[in-house]
Amino acid sequence: MRLELDAPNVGELEKKCVCGTIDSGFVSTFGPNVTKFEEKFAEYLGSQKLSPPKVEQRHSMRRFMS
Repeated sequence: MRLELDAPNVGELEKKCVCGTIDSGFVSTFGPNVTKFEEKFAEYLGSQKLSPPKVEQRHSMRRFMS
């Protein structure tokens, strides 16, 4: 199976967001941008709230990935 990819379409807004995230130090699976994304995604889906993994689950995921 062949999957065709298109050239990335990255504009000034995307560059600004990526650089802002890197500068904030929150290049991770948590932080203010993740929370904002989850809230907007839940709103788009018509959900009250997305349930993030519990702290214990995050710790075990980190141990698994190490």
